[in-house]
Amino acid sequence: MEHAVDRNEEFKSSQHRVVAKSIGPRISIACFLRPQRLPENSSRVYGPLKELISDENPPVYRETALKEFIEHYYAKGLNGISALEHFRLLSSRKKAGA
Repeated sequence: MEHAVDRNEEFKSSQHRVVAKSIGPRISIACFLRPQRLPENSSRVYGPLKELISDENPPVYRETALKEFIEHYYAKGLNGISALEHFRLLSSRKKAGA
């Protein structure tokens, strides 16, 4: 699950970008790990860290189990929209302009 949930978008990650030198070959190696079955802790609930939540900084995402996240991730397909948008709270969508 992406770390934006537990960090409540307090700490932003940048998009991965590769800039190749103009001379010589460029080699990229991607590694993907996917268990054949959901792990035993798939019912564990993930959500924003309580230390990052306050009246001034309300949660951005609802709590969700790993199983629910993975099921949604694979059901939605690759459409360029983060799977996290499904778990974003309505109050934070208004602030984000969505």
